Amino acid sequence: MKTSNRSRQFLKKYGKLGCISLTLSLLFSLLAPSKTIVSRAIPNLEITQSSQKSSILAQIQTLTAQGKNQEAIAACQVLLTTNLDAETKYLVQMQLALLYSYEKEYQNSFNAYEQLLNDRPNDTTVKFKYAEVLSWSKRYRPSIRRYNELLKIQPDNLEAQLNRAEVLSWDGQYDAAIGAYRQILKTQPQSEKALIGLAQIAHWRGDLNTAQDQLLALRQRFPESTRLTLELAKIYYTRQEIKLANCDERRRRYLADPSAEVVRQVRVNLPQQPVVTGGVGTHPGQHVRESCVVARQEGRAEEQR
Repeated sequence: MKTSNRSRQFLKKYGKLGCISLTLSLLFSLLAPSKTIVSRAIPNLEITQSSQKSSILAQIQTLTAQGKNQEAIAACQVLLTTNLDAETKYLVQMQLALLYSYEKEYQNSFNAYEQLLNDRPNDTTVKFKYAEVLSWSKRYRPSIRRYNELLKIQPDNLEAQLNRAEVLSWDGQYDAAIGAYRQILKTQPQSEKALIGLAQIAHWRGDLNTAQDQLLALRQRFPESTRLTLELAKIYYTRQEIKLANCDERRRRYLADPSAEVVRQVRVNLPQQPVVTGGVGTHPGQHVRESCVVARQEGRAEEQR
């Protein structure tokens, strides 16, 4: 396997001769190593103990949680040059593909998932994560195709059904998305994501009254839903009802973290004009989904209450 610039920098930083031991012992703080790990035969390094496998992956995830994605990527790349057993190699490859997506290195992420699918063409976990990353990068049609492939293998996978319906709506295929959501509601009538998804589509189609009525009715069923509250805030903003939007945004922040001091001092930081095109709300591909962000506006919070 060819080493990338990132892995070469990692190797240079930790030394060519000691890179493997540093990767395993210093970077990952492994438990007591087995004889195969401390062996001087670095090219034939093997990781055989389950405790060591879990420690490696846990430490990579710790680096990720600390925002050290580049270090975690480099560590994964170095590990993949060693003689890992099939299970550990699979888990490291999965983590690497996800890390690439976190860094928005989408093509690297796609390549990693494609490589995994070459080895495991019917792996539903790989297909699911691949479809998710494709949607994050706004490649909606390829994402939908991956969900379709997965659902042929696991037709009852509810999470995949919901994600597929959502991505259909993001792609502007509203009728198909509505049909998908309604099909889900036949067996899962309390699905919050499906019910809110239908209201979202009404909003994006410009039917604000229907969207608002549906969300207000759903609030009785899901009083602690932060997703629902955020969608209401977006509708209020589209109507230029800024005070109501800010009120709902404060409610959303409170539901997410009741102890947060900033809840009393937030407002919705949105564009100056509502995101409406020809009277019809735009779909997420045109940035509605990402437009409602929360920001702290020093000295101006009270003006919007």
